Amino acid sequence: MHKHDPGLADRYAAREPFTQALAHAATLQDCGWACIFAGASFVIVKQQKAGLNARVQRPRVLDLGLLQTVGRQMGLSHIAVDPGWRTDVFDTSNTRQELNYHPNAEPDYRNNLERLGLTPHPPYAHTMTQLLDLANGLATTVAQFATAARRNTRKALADTSVRYETVPFRDASRAQLGDIHELHKTFKASRPWLLDQVLFLRGLVTHFADKGWFSLAYRGPQLVGVVYMICHDRVAYYHTAYTSDAARVWRVPTGLVYASICEAIRRGCDIFDLVGLYDPRYPERYRRWQGFSTFKRRFGGISLLFPPAFALRLAG
Repeated sequence: MHKHDPGLADRYAAREPFTQALAHAATLQDCGWACIFAGASFVIVKQQKAGLNARVQRPRVLDLGLLQTVGRQMGLSHIAVDPGWRTDVFDTSNTRQELNYHPNAEPDYRNNLERLGLTPHPPYAHTMTQLLDLANGLATTVAQFATAARRNTRKALADTSVRYETVPFRDASRAQLGDIHELHKTFKASRPWLLDQVLFLRGLVTHFADKGWFSLAYRGPQLVGVVYMICHDRVAYYHTAYTSDAARVWRVPTGLVYASICEAIRRGCDIFDLVGLYDPRYPERYRRWQGFSTFKRRFGGISLLFPPAFALRLAG
């Protein structure tokens, strides 16, 4: 794991996660989730086989009294929380407490949860990510790449058979959207364990129309790779990526990351979030992520552990 960089981690913790953006709430509503605002955060609720699934994802502020009111009105037994690094918690007496996290002090964090009446719960969102610092420009960012990533970037850019471009979500043509959808179908067909994300990705494109873009790779007229990128609060999120099976031969995955970093810097982002790594704390949950986690770490930066998930249990 890369050395902890408190400056980058603290900058990231101070930003509003895109999962608390109104556009993200609208995207989830397109997928059948109800979104209920509880103060400065919102609860997502959906009927699933095991019952009502109610969660808050990466909140900046948690009002436990409001959450209890919302939960009781909806007949919930609990509300689960996938926390960020820094959360302001207002307890039921409206006393504010800072719930800050550092991996080296996880026992203290868990003790603070217990004092607030919060209990451990399995995570829903990813629990580890890779962050790149873009604040000093492209050359400095690329200098942080591992040797293999720098070599593959040079080879990707030197391969004139592949063309890279970025297209804002709002400007993607019907033909481009069709090609992206077909590539997604082909990619998923060989990976049946992947969740069906068609509705969710369509929602991202609709509701983050002004904040998101596609990074695309073409070989001739054929689309061979795509990344869905979101820019929110000056953080660029490498949200979803897929390529054709042959694309690795042309170093397309690396070329797409480089193209996405260039566009993120052009848009004024100073942090690049590669969104999701294998987390050894949950080996069974993330077993299939080990390969692409190695790929992501090659771009340097820091590997950031999120706090353990927890739940607010609701009295009857």
